[in-house]
This record gives sequence, C-alpha cells and structure tokens, in this order.
Amino acid sequence: MDELENYKFKSVLAYGIFETNDAAKNALKEIKKDENKEYKIVSLKNIKNLYKNYIDGYDELKPKELVETRTIKLIPKPPQEYFTNEIFKEKFINAKEEYYTINLGTLSKLDDVVRLMDSENLYDNSFIFRFGRNKEWIKIVYGIYENYDDAKIALASLSPDIINKYFPVIESIKTKQDLFEKYKDLKLGTPTFSNKKGEFVKMSEDIKTELRDAKTKAPIKKKIEEVKPTVEEMQIKEKVDVKQEAIEKMEEEIKTSVNEDIKTPSLEEKVEKTKAIIEEKKTPVIEEKIEKRKTAVDEDMKTSLLEEGKNESKVLPKEENKVEIQELKTNNYIVSIAKIKRNRLDFFINRYQLDKYETRNLENDKVEIFLGMFDNEDKALEVLGKYHPYIQSIAKIEKE
Repeated sequence: MDELENYKFKSVLAYGIFETNDAAKNALKEIKKDENKEYKIVSLKNIKNLYKNYIDGYDELKPKELVETRTIKLIPKPPQEYFTNEIFKEKFINAKEEYYTINLGTLSKLDDVVRLMDSENLYDNSFIFRFGRNKEWIKIVYGIYENYDDAKIALASLSPDIINKYFPVIESIKTKQDLFEKYKDLKLGTPTFSNKKGEFVKMSEDIKTELRDAKTKAPIKKKIEEVKPTVEEMQIKEKVDVKQEAIEKMEEEIKTSVNEDIKTPSLEEKVEKTKAIIEEKKTPVIEEKIEKRKTAVDEDMKTSLLEEGKNESKVLPKEENKVEIQELKTNNYIVSIAKIKRNRLDFFINRYQLDKYETRNLENDKVEIFLGMFDNEDKALEVLGKYHPYIQSIAKIEKE
C-alpha cells in the first residue's frame, strides 16, 4: 500500500497452540529449522499483544485530517414593537379639517389589528392608534378624502369581509385628529407573533473538532485502554461500601420508628374532612363577583365609546328611549335599520348614536332594529335624514 512504502516491518509467524511448555519444546524439536530465522517459545498472550500493536501501529500510519464542524441553531425572530405607517400618519395629522376619512373599526387586541392589516393589505393607507381611559381600544382609520363622494367610492371598494364584520363608516377627519391628539402619547405595544416571515436570529453555535481518515472520511475514535484498579484502591472501595451500607440501614430504622408514631387518618375521616371543606366554600361570593365584573365591563365599554364619538354628537342612547316590540300590527310605516346578533346591539346603538329606537326578536338570537312608527313614507324619510350617512345607506322603509 502507498502509505506504507517508507516503513519497515518485521514478520512474526506463530505455530501451534500448546497447553504446556514441554509440549511446545517437543514440537519445536521436530520442526525443520531455517538458519536465518529465530525460533522461540512464547505465551499466547504475547502473540496477541504483538498483533494488537501491529494493528494499532498500522492505523497510526494512515493519513488523517482534522475536520471542524460548526452547527448554528436559528430561531424565528421574536416579535417587535408595532408602529403605524409613519408617512401616512404625518399626512393624516396635517390634513385639512374639512376632509373625510373612513372609520374602519375599533378593536381591543393588537394581534387582530396586525392580522387585518396583513390580510387586507391596508397598512400603507391606514392610521392606527390607541385610545380610551385604560388604553384598552385601538382605532383604525383608512384614507384621506377631500370630499364625501370620494370617500364613498373608497368605502365601496373595501372587501365584503371588512364591511360585514367591522361596519366601516365615513366621518369627518377632524374628529379623529382630535381623538388622537388626546391620546397621542400611548404606544400600540407588541403583538404575540412576528409579522416578518423568514427572519431568524442565532440561538446557539456548537463547534465540534473531529479526526477523520483522509481517504474514507470515517471518524477515528480514540482507543481508551482499560485501567484496572490497584489492590489498595480495591480495599478502600470495600471500606467505603461497608460504611455506606451501615448508614443506609440506620436511616431506614429511624424512618420506620417515626412512621409508627404517626397516625394515618382512615378513609372515612378523609371523606368527612373533604365534605366539610366543600360546605365552607358554598357561598354566593363567586356569583356576586361575576355580576359586579360584568357590570364594570359594560360601563367601561360604554364610557370608551362615548369618548370616541363625543366630537360628533353628545346624544347617548338611553334605556328609556328603547322600546322592545315583540309584535307590530299596524298600518303605519317603520324604518328598518338592521338585523344583528343580540350581543352586538349595545355596540351598534352606541356606534351610530341611535335614539328612540325599537327592537323586535328574531330567530337564532337576532334582533331587528327600527326607528319609530310613521303615518306616511315622507315622514319616515324626514326622520331618517337626521341620522348617520351609513344608517341612511342601509335602512329600509317598510309598511307594517
């Protein structure tokens, strides 16, 4: 082989395996000897060691290479603080007060805002800011328009998903400029996920150096020789084992004696104790807390909605203005506003500042909202004209 051409080797030939030295000597006498060779009786152990040294020496002569492997572990880039589009923000703040914008909606979770911006591609033309007494609401306004007609065209171009889910409306841009001015120091915060896909950061780096065969590329393992303990080390280990056994036996005796002094309660006693604890916890406190919390949340939401719309109108829907109608059996005209889920009724009424409204129960936990009852269609149109443009666009005049 090429790598061995500059090395000299000594050949050793082993003959036979004998149980005794005399048997080996008798066999040696019968062998026809060559004058140029050395004949010697050796133990089988020595022959094995010679062969092992030959194999180890041969491996050492093989060409080797030192290879460094670098493993870098990457993880997705963590979420960063979210900001509205700064270019559009400056345009919005400095827009003329007589301009219009589209009030896209009010959300409570920043994650939902980020998903909406990404899925509908609205970010570049939207202004997003926080408001509310407890910083709990996030306002989204879309676009800047010189007149109402331009804003109406932009509103119609929004996706059906946005229109049906968020009820976007056209409003004076000044009202939202004033609202932002009041809460301009609030930050949007950080979402729970990163909206920048494909970005990673290094978490760890592992460097491994390995010796390989230069030809086969197979790793070369270090040979570890077995080291046998000396007689003195064996004696010390036996003494330690005896001492450890005595300590464990003593600890077990102490544990047994302590357990005997402790009375274990019976199954019946455990059951009675559990029943007593359950009886103590039977109190209406939890129900009272839930009711108080529900009332507080309703009041808080109502206050935040009022604050958003107070620049447009200070008329709030009052409980005495609401008349729930189960059956309408007249020949008069009514203005049907919308058919919505009952749990969105309060939000809808506050959102569009409806007063003196009426409701009628429908199937699937829905309600229909009306505006009064009128003698003729002209009277109904006259009243409808006083309400928000969006209400005018969706309302229907019907004869009962």
